[in-house]
Amino acid sequence: MKSNQKHILFLTLGWFGIQMAMALDATQFQVMLDEKLHDAFLIAAVLSLGPIAGIVVQPVIGLYGDMWQQHGISRQKLIRISLFLAILSTLALTLPMQTWPMIAMMGVFYFTFNILMVTYRAVVTQTAGRRALMDNKGLISGFTALFSGAGSFSMFVLCSLLSQSPYPFWIGAALLLGTFILFFQYAPKAKGQPGSEDDMKANTALFKPWNLLFYAIPLLGYVPGMAARIYSKPEHKAIFRLFCVVFFSWIGIKALRDFFVLYVIKELALDYSAANQLLALLTLVMVGAAVPLGTLADRMENRLLYRYALLFFAIVCFAAYALVNDFASAAVMSILLGVSFAGMIVFPLSLLFKLCPAQSEGTYAGLYNLFLSVPQLYGLYLTGWLIEQNNDYRVIMPVAGVAVLMAFGASFLMTREEGKPSVPPPTQMSLAERV
Repeated sequence: MKSNQKHILFLTLGWFGIQMAMALDATQFQVMLDEKLHDAFLIAAVLSLGPIAGIVVQPVIGLYGDMWQQHGISRQKLIRISLFLAILSTLALTLPMQTWPMIAMMGVFYFTFNILMVTYRAVVTQTAGRRALMDNKGLISGFTALFSGAGSFSMFVLCSLLSQSPYPFWIGAALLLGTFILFFQYAPKAKGQPGSEDDMKANTALFKPWNLLFYAIPLLGYVPGMAARIYSKPEHKAIFRLFCVVFFSWIGIKALRDFFVLYVIKELALDYSAANQLLALLTLVMVGAAVPLGTLADRMENRLLYRYALLFFAIVCFAAYALVNDFASAAVMSILLGVSFAGMIVFPLSLLFKLCPAQSEGTYAGLYNLFLSVPQLYGLYLTGWLIEQNNDYRVIMPVAGVAVLMAFGASFLMTREEGKPSVPPPTQMSLAERV
């Protein structure tokens, strides 16, 4: 294996552990909550702790991670602390609990994982700016999706084999720790010149006091307020357009993802094991498509590829609502969704790597996750309410389809890839000198 490929492998390996543990909310959490609450809207309210944690935690931790980095405090220290807390919260959920303590522990789980995710994504984004990796940003996003999908796939397979038992929690915590031990041991270290005081002021300008008001009312105004701040700078308009597309796409993704197991059980009359097999199939296809799509992203215009992936995902959702009624047709749906979902992960990440300003990796990783988290609230509450009103879990398909079609429309705002690499392109020096 070439040196760059090894670097990319160990740099992105942590996503396997993160997503394997995080996949518990797509499998075990849904059933645990259904047993205690018996109400789709209440289940949605509890699962919304995930995106709420993203709204509150990720932009602030991203910003302060950049500031601490400027003062010589490594992000890896924050990764270690959040990793320890994430493992503890995962293991705590195996203990017998009443409803409210269980919900509170799920909240701790979401908050600690969001700290871990934004800090780790900032490290990956910053390291992607090394000269030796400059021409491989699409491949890095492909490996990110590969390991994310592999982690989720592994958890879905475990849950289909072990059913509702504490073992998936224990195994998920152990592999989370193992992947990060390998990351700390073998991943390349990020290199870069310290940012100027003006860089830091530009980042903190996104968090002016009036903007903090929107933390209290995120559904009403936080994202528009933050978007206005980003869009006010001409050099950031390409990022704003990307964030608009990501925003709408994740309404649909969340609507589908967080009710998929209950949809399979209640509407297709299949069991918990079959539901996890379908999730495993979807993520296996996503894993298989991730790296080829990442390689394609380095060769073709990302905005067009992203647009095609969105349109294909929406078409599959509408077709699934009308045609899926048994395991075989659901398996075909899972395969098609897996291909398009891979593109919806790989292509925007590749664009973010190319558009992100230098020395602002943490801030923009946090903002990227903000535009993932807030729409998930819309997706969860809207879908939960529609399920309760119609007493039909099939509505997750048209909700996802309409939201992703809106993202497809927003993708026409992206006129071209305007971002420039944060470091000059590599010269003819040797690979060893560039690394």
